[in-house]
Amino acid sequence: MIAKTLSEIVKHPLVSRALHRREPIEDIIEEAVLRWNLHMRELHQKRNPAPTYIESPDGIRTYQGTDYDLLSLMGLLGARHAVINLPVYEGMREHSLQSNQRVIANENRHGQVLRLVSHLESHSFSILVRDFMVKETGKDGRERVGAPRSFAVVDDSGQLYHGFSALEWDESQDEARFIQEKKLEAFRGNIKFRYAVTPSLAMAFYGQRYLVPAIIEARRIDEVRHYKEVEQWLRDKGVRLPPPPDDEKVVYVKEGQKESLKVENLEAKVAAPENLFTGTYPVYGIKPFSKGEKPKLKRYTSMPTTREGRQEVLRYCLWHIKKLTYKYGPMIRVPTRVVELAFFLYGFKSPDRENGTELKPGWKVPEWERDHKEKPRSRIKWNKMDLGNVQLLYRIRESTVYRRAQTIPVYLNNGS
Repeated sequence: MIAKTLSEIVKHPLVSRALHRREPIEDIIEEAVLRWNLHMRELHQKRNPAPTYIESPDGIRTYQGTDYDLLSLMGLLGARHAVINLPVYEGMREHSLQSNQRVIANENRHGQVLRLVSHLESHSFSILVRDFMVKETGKDGRERVGAPRSFAVVDDSGQLYHGFSALEWDESQDEARFIQEKKLEAFRGNIKFRYAVTPSLAMAFYGQRYLVPAIIEARRIDEVRHYKEVEQWLRDKGVRLPPPPDDEKVVYVKEGQKESLKVENLEAKVAAPENLFTGTYPVYGIKPFSKGEKPKLKRYTSMPTTREGRQEVLRYCLWHIKKLTYKYGPMIRVPTRVVELAFFLYGFKSPDRENGTELKPGWKVPEWERDHKEKPRSRIKWNKMDLGNVQLLYRIRESTVYRRAQTIPVYLNNGS
């Protein structure tokens, strides 16, 4: 037996829209992330994390540390675009700057949190911040401050990143009330975190909270794959784009030493049969546009036959693939990767995460099937749970990541 919310997952409003290829995936992802943020905020208000200190009847306080997690706080700050300051920060990756940018100072990096971002190949998370310690020179020679920068908060193994050693922010009224009522301060104005993600999210791996964004992610992947095929078809036909003007070329410069590291990683996805997606993707084209301009889309009823028309379609493919890969991919992965990390850390009876030691939720789910192959000749084996219309797949694998060595201990405060 399977819980009805799972067996009828394709009837969920967002899922039913995602399964139609004519529905704009960007709108679906933005609504899914908005719903996730609202849902997490509602859960946050209902949460009752352990206080930082326990107090005996005679008034003696003993430090135990709170189980309130860092990613919950980062999600709240990202949802309201809070302004934060990082007094000290050591980058987890090698530095990357555009040739027209310069970091004014490495201390007190501050700016507005744009969103929480997840890594694809590991369990690390970052916050994307409009960093006002970055100066950028435009092609007109004018200078401005503020550029998007990622700051890691959780490392590749899913633990608190020790290079993210201090955070200052002004609490909202709700945040201040929550911190005081739940007694989360280690001392006045300061919170010390022990958890990257709350263990209570582990069982969400078996529910709508995970499956809905995972299916939307499957649709995003399907769309990127389609437009990459169109791009390749056009290139095979000899379609090329003229190079950009010299004044629009920007060189990316990377600094710092990097080293490889192998980490365990839970890879999971929702597999849907190809015929579950209906309709065809539209044919769009765009004319040349400058950086910072919003391109104007031109819709075709079919693939154009003229050279100019096919160049416009190729330009759209490149622009659309980049947008779905680097903007919307990290957005929709946050709801899934947060749950995957919780399941990876707290969803098994065995610390080795052996097959058969998975914890189960309180609602009805099928048993896991072992050594599943998506294709007969595939070498990759998955653990599979058949949910009717879709299948939930996961495996534990070793990933190679590149990062810098770090030495800073974890310590956070809220700047009160």
